[in-house]
Amino acid sequence: GLIKMDMLGLRTLSVVAEALDLIRDTTGARPDLDALTLNDPAVYEMCGEADTIGVFQIESRAQMQTLPRTRPRTFNDLVVEVAIIRPGPIQGNAVHPYIRRKQGRESVTYAHPLLEPILRDTLGVILYQEQIIEIAMQVAGMKPGRADGFRRAMTRHLNRVEMSSLEDEFVSGCLANGVPRSVADQLFTAVQGFAVYGFCRSHAAAFARTSYETAWMKLHHPVEFACGLLNNQPMGFYHPSVLVEDLKRHGLRALPVDINRSDVRCMPELVGGSLPASAGVRDGIPEPLKPASAGTRGIPEPLKPASAGTRGIPGPPRAETPPAGGPPFGSRPLPLLPTNFSVSALSTLPVKTEHAMRIGFNYVRDLGEEGRQAIVADRKSGGPFLSFDDFLSRLRGGPISPRAVRNLVMVGAFDALGSPRRALLWGWQERWHGAGLRKGIDRQSELRLDGTAPELPRIDDFDANQLEYRISDLSTGHHLIHFCRDRLRELGAVETNKVPRIPNNQRVRVAGLVITRQAPATANKIRFFTLEDEFGQVNVTIKPEVYAKYRQVANRQPILIIDGVMQRQDGVHSVLASHIEALTGVPRPAQRSHDYR
Repeated sequence: GLIKMDMLGLRTLSVVAEALDLIRDTTGARPDLDALTLNDPAVYEMCGEADTIGVFQIESRAQMQTLPRTRPRTFNDLVVEVAIIRPGPIQGNAVHPYIRRKQGRESVTYAHPLLEPILRDTLGVILYQEQIIEIAMQVAGMKPGRADGFRRAMTRHLNRVEMSSLEDEFVSGCLANGVPRSVADQLFTAVQGFAVYGFCRSHAAAFARTSYETAWMKLHHPVEFACGLLNNQPMGFYHPSVLVEDLKRHGLRALPVDINRSDVRCMPELVGGSLPASAGVRDGIPEPLKPASAGTRGIPEPLKPASAGTRGIPGPPRAETPPAGGPPFGSRPLPLLPTNFSVSALSTLPVKTEHAMRIGFNYVRDLGEEGRQAIVADRKSGGPFLSFDDFLSRLRGGPISPRAVRNLVMVGAFDALGSPRRALLWGWQERWHGAGLRKGIDRQSELRLDGTAPELPRIDDFDANQLEYRISDLSTGHHLIHFCRDRLRELGAVETNKVPRIPNNQRVRVAGLVITRQAPATANKIRFFTLEDEFGQVNVTIKPEVYAKYRQVANRQPILIIDGVMQRQDGVHSVLASHIEALTGVPRPAQRSHDYR
C-alpha cells in the first residue's frame, strides 16, 4: 500500500498527554489509550449527537452538521467522517451521495462493475487517495508505479495541456478495459475534483484514532480533558470561553481564579475538598479557606437547576458589606444552569460531578509565567495567603507587575479572603511600593487625604462578568447573553435551546454572541456563522446577496440579531438568514470570534 508519513506539530497531542496525566492524578490510574477497543457505543452516540466541541477533527460546524446525519457506529465510519468533510470530496460531489446511501435513502451504485471492490467500503464514492491509485490500476489499466505517478500528478495544479494529457491517458486506458466513454469521462472528472484536497486513508485513520481518543476523554473524563484544552490554547475551532460554556452546559463546574486554590495551569479540583497540595501548609488558615459546609459560599453546594422565575443564577445579590454571619463579599456562588435548562436536553449521557475545573493563573492577563510560578512557589513554601496584605508583603519585589496584581484583584482571586475588590485596591500601591511612595506624594501635594477607603459602589454580577471576560477571556459565571436576555425577549429572539423545536420553513429570530465566522472557498461565497447564548449554539447560513447587504454589521458587531427561515433535515437545524442587525445598548464584549476560511 501507499506509505504516507506526516510529521505534524498537533497541539491536540499535548492536550491528550496532559489530560492523561490529570486523569492519573484524579483517579490514580493513567488510561492506556493503546488498549482502547474503539467500540464504545456511548462514544459513537455522543458523536452522533454532534456533542463534539473540543474533539479533534470533528468539532467544526461542517462536521457537527454532518454527524447527526451519518451517525457513525464503527471506527471505519469515523475514518470516513474525518475524510469526507474536506474540499476534495466536496468538489468531487461525494458528500451528499454518501450521506443518502448511509441513511438508506439511495441505493449504492457503481458507475462500472470494476469500481465495486474499490469503492465498496465508501458506498460507491471516492474518498481516499489510495482509491485513485486503485482506479488507475484496475479501471485504467496502469501499472502500480505509473498509477501512483498519476495520483501525484493529479494532486498538483497543472496547466491545461498537462491535464489534457493525463485525461487522454486515463480515458484511453479505461476504453481499453471496456469502460464506456461516458463513464470514463465521468470518472476522470470525479478524480480530478477530488485529488488535490483528498486524504490518504492511512492519514484519515490516524486522525480518526485521535478523534476517538479525544471523544472518549470528553465523555468519560470531561474535566481533565477540558483542562488540557484550555492549557494548550490557541488551538482548535473555538475560543476558550466557548470550551468553558460547553463544560457548564454539561452540568460541570468551572471555578474562578483563586489565590490559594488556583495552580499555574487549569486543574481539576475535588468538589468540597480541602486546599490543593500546591497551597502549602500553614497554621491559622482563616475560615473562608476551610472546606465550606452546605449553604456557605466557600465551596459551593451541588449544582442544581435554577428555580422557575429566576434569571439564571439565583441567590441574594452581593452586597458591599456582608450581612452578619453571612458569607464574605466576593465569594461568588457557583454558576447554576440557566432557567428551564435541562442537562438531558443537551445529552442523555451521564457526566461526572466529583471534580470541577479550577481556572489557573495562566488565564490572568499580564501575570506571565514567572509571576504564576512565583505565586505557587511562595504558597508551597510559606503556606496559603491569609490576606491581601499578606500576599503583597510576600510577593513584593518579585516578578509580578502592579498591573498583574490589579488584575488578580479585579478577576476575584482574593474574593474568598473576605474583602471587597474595590476596597482592596484602595491604596494598595502604597503597601506594594513601600512608605516612600506616600512620602513622595505628601511632598508634592499640600492636600492631606485620609487613607481610609470610602464607601465604594459594589461590583455586581454584570461588572464581575465583564472583568472576568476582560482579564481571563472567559466567564465561570453567567454567559454574557444572560445579561441581554430581557431585552432579547422583548425583541422576540428565541433562545437557542428552543430552536430545534421550530418547524421547518418557519420564520424565526435568533440572537447571540458570534463565536465563529466561516467563508469556505468551496461554498460559493456562502457564509456560515455560529451564535452562542447561555443555552447553547445555533448555526446561521448567509447567502451572498444577504451578506453583501449587511456585511459591515455581520463582520464587526459581536452580538447579532438574525431573522431568517428555519431549515431542518435529518435532525440537523440551522437558520437561513434574511436580515441581520446588531444588538444595541449593551457594552461591547471583550471576547472575539474565531473566523476561518
